[in-house]
Amino acid sequence: MAKNRALKVGIEDGEVVIRIGVGVLRTAAEAYEGFSDGEGEKVLRIFDPARFAEAIVRELQDEEEDGTMLVHVMFDKAFHHAVDMGDALGCEIVEPADFRALVKRFPNLGLAALERKTLADERSRAKAKAIEQGAL
Repeated sequence: MAKNRALKVGIEDGEVVIRIGVGVLRTAAEAYEGFSDGEGEKVLRIFDPARFAEAIVRELQDEEEDGTMLVHVMFDKAFHHAVDMGDALGCEIVEPADFRALVKRFPNLGLAALERKTLADERSRAKAKAIEQGAL
């Protein structure tokens, strides 16, 4: 049954897909230690898993002022971790001039999409801004 489907992350038809049944999401949320009373007792009880799941989806899609969503933060952490651990195949760290070439090669992404939190630290953001302004 779909509502009890375990968390699954995969690639389907060229898309990254994340699925979790609402029943499993409920179990995970109720077991989350952030809702503990400090003595190991649960303090969260979800009586309508479907409505709770809708609220979680809204939260995942909620945008900050800069357009960032929690899903972006999750992907940013995965990008960083995969590259740092050497698990990310099919990619490389490039110099700013090469980054400019990428921006020209993929103009439909726009610099904001390439820059938004994916460039993690302030130095990378400064390089991207300099590229945008043609300084590099």
